[in-house]
Amino acid sequence: MKIRDNVTFPLCLQIWDTDFKSSNFTKMLQILCQEHFFGVELNLTSFDISEIEVLLELLRSYNLRLTGIATGAWAKKNDYSFSSEDENARKASVKAFIEQVLAAAAFAKTKVIVGTLKGAVQIDKQKQLQSFFRSLCEIDAVNKKMKVPVYLEATNHYESCAANTVSDTVEVIKKLHGEGRYFVLPDTYHMNMEETNFFIPVLKNRNYFTNIHMSDNNRCFPGYGMLRFGEVYSALKAADYQGTVTIEGRIQNDFDEEIRNSAAFLRCTAMNFC
Repeated sequence: MKIRDNVTFPLCLQIWDTDFKSSNFTKMLQILCQEHFFGVELNLTSFDISEIEVLLELLRSYNLRLTGIATGAWAKKNDYSFSSEDENARKASVKAFIEQVLAAAAFAKTKVIVGTLKGAVQIDKQKQLQSFFRSLCEIDAVNKKMKVPVYLEATNHYESCAANTVSDTVEVIKKLHGEGRYFVLPDTYHMNMEETNFFIPVLKNRNYFTNIHMSDNNRCFPGYGMLRFGEVYSALKAADYQGTVTIEGRIQNDFDEEIRNSAAFLRCTAMNFC
């Protein structure tokens, strides 16, 4: 289903775990609604179905969609890793992912993002890669019935033991025979470190992603660093990309000002290069 208009791409924002009943959270949603955002990804630390039901209704009241559930905050909080050298810890991570994350995503009818959860780099990388792939196979055995889209984020080699480049991540999906269930999630911050350019990975792997994270080289919102986002949009145009663009990054000083400026920056860039 095409959700892109003729000029720009639908904008989303990743929001880290927060008290969604607080006034700060509702203020954020108000701003996103005013700026005509398409939806939000939530980086949650817990997955209580009743709370997610309330959250979905809250998002709908601001004409926003839950476009994905990220797992980085949850993984860090609980020390979960799909590539842990401790087999019991690895199995516990997989079990928790299936019972909590996949169940919540299935209820919310949204995708799951796996980035930090892949596991940090340890001593025996080859053993880690085997553990990571074994975890994905165990998850897929269950997810073939649940049919939750799982997005493997291509994260840089300083942070993760596996799936560092976009093409590497696609090769994991092919090895898993996971086309249609697994997708790659490109991220401009990580691509800036792992790729030689933006164009080739996007064009070559265009059939494997429907969302891209936009973050500047300093991990701030786009427009607050040095990345050439015109090149990113040129690549998306060449690939006839029809998916969403999700802003991800840390806030320097003021969320209101920075998210409005970043949204305007990306839309202007898209208009100039698409």
